[in-house]
Amino acid sequence: MNFSIDFKNILNFFTKFSFKIAFFIGIVIYRFILLDRNSEFSITITNILLTISVIFLIDEVVNKIFSFFNKKIVTKKYKKELENLSEPQIKIFAENYLLFEKNNIEINPTAYFNIQDGIYQILLSKLIIFQAAKMQQSFEFPFTLQEWAYKEIDAAINNGKIRCREDKKEYVLNWYKKEVHISKSQYREMEYEYYV
Repeated sequence: MNFSIDFKNILNFFTKFSFKIAFFIGIVIYRFILLDRNSEFSITITNILLTISVIFLIDEVVNKIFSFFNKKIVTKKYKKELENLSEPQIKIFAENYLLFEKNNIEINPTAYFNIQDGIYQILLSKLIIFQAAKMQQSFEFPFTLQEWAYKEIDAAINNGKIRCREDKKEYVLNWYKKEVHISKSQYREMEYEYYV
């Protein structure tokens, strides 16, 4: 029988929050209910294990708190970058991820970009989109909106921070505090290419 210990898997098991809680509860139950009070050795070992389990739990709670606030700070930074996209970046985004129809805006969560032309790179670098598939038979790859970006844009559309109106030759997109003009002919070419 070949037996090997994978310490990485063991460490991963010990870092799980559910294990830390179960370990803590088990030690507490043993310490206060089942422990033989006459054995000094048992009391010492149990106290050491109880201390370790408390340290595990405190570490987990502190990590969760730091992770929560770090995520909030990072998301706030990216939301600010989303609001402050330049006019060419807004056009790239709108032409690929927004559908205009009778002064309404719908969000298209996935767009296809030619991997060779690189126009998607600015949105990718700002973590607004991610590459949804790594393997493809053509040079067209799907890029999907990040969950936070989708929610932020949807909220901005519903709150009127992003809105559009249609003229004869163009769409006028109000993107937060900017006004961007998108030619209908340019948009229609894109729409045919990506959505039909």
